[in-house]
Amino acid sequence: EMGLGKTLQSIALFHTMLTRGPYGKPMIKKAVIVTNSSLVGNWKNEVRKWLTDARCKPLMVTAKSAKQDPEEVINSFRTGFHPLLIISYGLAMKFANLINKAKPGLLICDEGHKLKNNEIKVVKALKNITTPRRFILTGTP
Repeated sequence: EMGLGKTLQSIALFHTMLTRGPYGKPMIKKAVIVTNSSLVGNWKNEVRKWLTDARCKPLMVTAKSAKQDPEEVINSFRTGFHPLLIISYGLAMKFANLINKAKPGLLICDEGHKLKNNEIKVVKALKNITTPRRFILTGTP
């Protein structure tokens, strides 16, 4: 259901893993949030709202963002200091190999009920992103 705080809990999880693990060291260096294209901007706004630390500045990729080439943004995530990439399912599917090269320590899939079928292309592409931690969020039973 909507309004249960899944987004905020995920942001808190990301921040905790990025800043401190059980032994005082960060657990991850990079994370990817995959969501519907219509929600990418909302995720970015929520991250900025709750994490004011400059180290947590997210990169956002949608097919509609004509200002930047998606491949350039993902390469910037891979090689730069940005620890968080927020991307639509369609672009995550298209650039899964490039995202994999960034070696994300955490993959969060929003609206995860859409991933029930293992035979769809987006699920197969996301499985190709090697990461030790995957979280799927859904408000749909």
